[in-house]
Amino acid sequence: MSNDIKINLHSGHRERMYTKVDEGHVSSLTDVELLEMILYGVIRQKNTNELSHAILDKFGSYEELFNADVASLKEINGVGKSASAFLTVLGEIYRRTDRGEEKERRTFFSVEQMGNYFVKSYARENKESVRLLLLDGNNRLIACKTVHEGTVMSSNISIRNLIKAVLDAQASRVVVAHNHPFGGASPSDDDIVLTRTIRRALSEIEVDMLEHILVAGDRYMPLVAYMTRAAELTYDS
Repeated sequence: MSNDIKINLHSGHRERMYTKVDEGHVSSLTDVELLEMILYGVIRQKNTNELSHAILDKFGSYEELFNADVASLKEINGVGKSASAFLTVLGEIYRRTDRGEEKERRTFFSVEQMGNYFVKSYARENKESVRLLLLDGNNRLIACKTVHEGTVMSSNISIRNLIKAVLDAQASRVVVAHNHPFGGASPSDDDIVLTRTIRRALSEIEVDMLEHILVAGDRYMPLVAYMTRAAELTYDS
C-alpha cells in the first residue's frame, strides 16, 4: 500500500476519535484505540494505530506495558525518546494511583499479600533498596517508604532513619522488604543479620515487625518465617 493511500485512509481519523471521546463514548474504544490516542500527544504527524498494535503485541496488556522499562519500549520500531519517556511516566502515574487506592482499602494479614505487594512494588527496579510497609494497629496501610537505596548490607542501613520513618508515620506494625535485582531469592547470612537487627530495633519502640520480604524478580522469600522454621528444625533435631 502506497503512502498516499495510507494517508488517505487515515484522513480525519484522529478527529473521529476525538469526537467519540467528546460525545462520551470513551468506554467503547478498544485497547489499541486507547493507546493510539494516548500517543497522539507525542507523535503528532504519524499514524499511531500500527504502533499501538506493535506495542500491545509485545507487552500483551496495559499492566505489562506500564511496568516496562525505557529500554524495552525503545526496542519497538517507532518508539523513540519522547514516546518511551511518556509511557514510562504514565506507568509511574498508574502505579502511584494504584497505591493510593490501596491505601484506602488495603489491609495486610498474610505473607502472600505482603509478598505480592512487594513483587509488584519492585517490578521495574534495577538497584537495591529497603522499603517499609507502614501499618496501623489494624494492619491497614499507612504508607510505603523507601528508607535506603544502594547495596543492602546490615552495616550500610541507617537504623536511625528507619526508626524515624516508622515514628513519623505513627505506625504500629511494619513489614520490611528489600530486593535482589540480579540475584536469587535465597537469603544471605547478611540478610539474616539485617532481619534480626531491624526486628530488635523495632521491638525497642514497641512496634511489631510482621515480616521481612526478600524480592527477586517475581519471587519472594519471607525471612521471618524462614528463620522461624529454621529454628524449629534445629530445635527438633
